[in-house]
Amino acid sequence: MIRKIFDLCMLKVLGNVKYARVLGVKIGNSCNIQDVSFGTEPYLIEIGNHVQITSGTKFFYSWWSMGFKR
Repeated sequence: MIRKIFDLCMLKVLGNVKYARVLGVKIGNSCNIQDVSFGTEPYLIEIGNHVQITSGTKFFYSWWSMGFKR
């Protein structure tokens, strides 16, 4: 719970793009990111230049996370 409060405060202070970079997301120049869920392994995500990501976007890292288990 304390972690969630800390993350919310960091998000408000830094803004979406800088906060994502703090989490480990590699982001190019001139990007616009709204409320996005980067999941548990944000360091695996790379976003190029001039990208806009809208609110509600979720990132999946593997087939396992999407529920395609055998």
